[in-house]
Order: sequence, then C-alpha cells, then structure tokens
Amino acid sequence: AILAPDGKGADPVVWSSNYPQAVAVENGVVTVYKHSQQPVKITATSNGYSASCEVTTLNPFGGVSLSHSTLELFEGDRFTLTATAYGADTTALPTDKVTYSWRSSNMDVVSVSDNGLITGVGEGECTVTVTATSGTSIYTATCTVRVHETIPVSSLSSAELSTSKTVNITVGEDYNFDVLV
Repeated sequence: AILAPDGKGADPVVWSSNYPQAVAVENGVVTVYKHSQQPVKITATSNGYSASCEVTTLNPFGGVSLSHSTLELFEGDRFTLTATAYGADTTALPTDKVTYSWRSSNMDVVSVSDNGLITGVGEGECTVTVTATSGTSIYTATCTVRVHETIPVSSLSSAELSTSKTVNITVGEDYNFDVLV
C-alpha cells in the first residue's frame, strides 16, 4: 500500500493482525493458517493514518461421521443413525451448510429414509451409506447393519425357560432369561 501519491516521503506501512496465529499479514499479503470462529481484524498503519478490514475464515469441509459403525437389529426394528459433518479442524459444521443423502446396499435387508431412519426388513447384512455434500466437497461414511430373523412365538412348537419356575431377583438387579427351543 502506498499512502503518498508518488510514493515519496511516505512512512512504511505497518501491517498487523489481531489473531496472527490464525490469519497473518506481511507486506499486505494475508495468509490464513487456521479457522477462526470470529472475524480477524487486519490493520495497515502509516503516516499516522490507519485502515482496517475484517477477514472471515472459512472452515473447509473435513469429512462426515456416523453415530454407529455397526448395528445389529431384528426384522421390524427401527433405529436412527446420526450423521455429523465436520470441518478440517474437526468442529461440527452448521447443518444448513451440508446436505445428506442416505443409501442401503440391500433394500431387502435394511431400508433407510431421508433422515437416516433405518428399518430391519429381512435377515442378512448390508451397508448403509451417508453422503454429505458441502459446496463442491463430498464425503461418505458407512455403517454395517446385520439383521436377524424374528421368530414369532406362535411358530414355536415347544419352548421352556432355562431356569426354574421360581427366581428371586433383588430390587435394582437384572436377570436374563433364556428360552430353549
């Protein structure tokens, strides 16, 4: 920056940043080192005058993660997977900056809605994939889902509990019954 018409007699321009760890300035060239949650003020001072501007850094899209990488369901069970897009500095991106699309690798095993609600359809294993898009960046994350067959009780020809008919259970404790078919 030149503060005199012919460049003569002008004091040198002193550049500064109020957060040089994130945004530095040298000879008028601004370099962004990392994302700042707040705008960074860049100031040029010479001959007793100063001018400044604010620089807003963008948090580049760093990826997407899912709340679960594996799940086990029974036919008819429902579960909502949660996707989180994050910036290069691992902070979550605002939801209005990202669009998500969901896909099941086998709709005969698991169906998936537009908001990540999965439903066990039939016995088997498949992969649910979320694709997150922000600007021109696209990332994916996956969850392996295993669906077990649900056997209706009415189809059992005989069954018994694995324990005696009387069980003493203390308040606050759990007891697991097994059914022998």
